[in-house]
Amino acid sequence: MSLVILITGASGYLGKIIAKDLFLQGFEIRTVEGRKNFKENLAEKMADGKVEILIHAGFSVNFKTYSINDNDNIATALAIIEQQKKTPVKHFIFLSAAAVLGVSSEPDKVRAEGNFAETDNGFEAFQNTQYVQDKIKCEKIFQENKLPMSVLYLTTVYGKNMHEETLRALTISGKIKIIPSGGTSLIFLEDFLAALQAVIKKGPLGAIALNGYNITYKDLFSVINRFNEGQVKLFLLPKLAKTLITKVATIFFRNKFLNEAILVSSFGYKYYSSEKAKKILNWKPEIALDFGLLQIFKK
Repeated sequence: MSLVILITGASGYLGKIIAKDLFLQGFEIRTVEGRKNFKENLAEKMADGKVEILIHAGFSVNFKTYSINDNDNIATALAIIEQQKKTPVKHFIFLSAAAVLGVSSEPDKVRAEGNFAETDNGFEAFQNTQYVQDKIKCEKIFQENKLPMSVLYLTTVYGKNMHEETLRALTISGKIKIIPSGGTSLIFLEDFLAALQAVIKKGPLGAIALNGYNITYKDLFSVINRFNEGQVKLFLLPKLAKTLITKVATIFFRNKFLNEAILVSSFGYKYYSSEKAKKILNWKPEIALDFGLLQIFKK
């Protein structure tokens, strides 16, 4: 008899891929799609008590504003807690975001699991969007209710169906790409799926960060530009530009949450360590950076 796994957010990019991959691995897959009637749909899928693993990939994304009244994500978390009391699962896997660990102002600093929702010297809180705030709040709810849990702090997961536009850069007339002077992190889809399978086999293991590469935006776009045969010119914005951009953005966009999120993310360094994951899961990223980007961006 195959293991029964329930996946929330199965209509989203990552949830859909996870469901397909685990189905092909031989698991019995059940899904909950969307936030409408989430509580009722969750109860229906778990009513027979056969679900052993719940992967919570469903999350309402709002990068622009934060409002304590907009609580879709909190409501789904509470619904999961309520259902866990009725038909408990043996392993709850929460797909969180590495952004809850903060963003470094310097390229030589890397964060890991132990920095959850904390700030210190040299780090800025990347907690000014509802998405990150809710990730933090939901994890605390799950912790307080003592779920048998694995929390995966994910950096950006890249796969074949994603586009270069998902990376932060401004393209002018298709010939000039303006790049901020910060850095980012990413993990390729195949490496993430391998890690997830290892987590399922391991059982509840607490919190781990999953990351493949830490890289500056300049180096990242330089690699991508090679696939475009160098047709796009790269222009690197210095850190000093952050102050000027802040003033311009405040005047024209008038959205401090969006402005802060973009500036902190773009001029900071979202560098994270996967050392704990590598040790516990006996896992490491296998996809080479050039090869992975080639699969995504080669026209």
